[in-house]
Amino acid sequence: MGLVGKKKLQGAHGQVHVLCVGASNYASGSGFATLKVCAEDARRVAQTFREVKELNADTSQVRLIVSGDGGLQAPTGGHIYSALHHLATSATKADRILFFFSGHGSRVADELYLIPEDGNSDHTKFLISFTEVLDILGKSDAKQKLIVLDSCFSGPTVTNYKVP
Repeated sequence: MGLVGKKKLQGAHGQVHVLCVGASNYASGSGFATLKVCAEDARRVAQTFREVKELNADTSQVRLIVSGDGGLQAPTGGHIYSALHHLATSATKADRILFFFSGHGSRVADELYLIPEDGNSDHTKFLISFTEVLDILGKSDAKQKLIVLDSCFSGPTVTNYKVP
């Protein structure tokens, strides 16, 4: 494909704004075990969007929130909510958005929750409702919205039973 074809394709797809979250370091007593690779997975996804030009990412809009020293912020509930709002509002009608989350997930009744690093299995107020994620990103003007979850939802629940 020639340069003109690539420019047309990039224009048709729009630029992608990316938020990658990797929560690995859960506190003891939270009800969630420490995870080994979630932060690194998020780092690699963000790096791929920064380096692979064909993905057409706006590199100034590739945000990374991970456990440890790889991100500017820890993946706490407050930081994740703020970053989700930024992701939703930063994109125009010509753009696409991608939210990548790697970490624990949980289910309470019929609701799915993403578990931030400061989450606790005893209190749903410290968890991130997937319905809220959908609401926040659904308000974005972006023409395409993609959510990728690398989470197991079979772990502990706040009601202390597992769901099949």
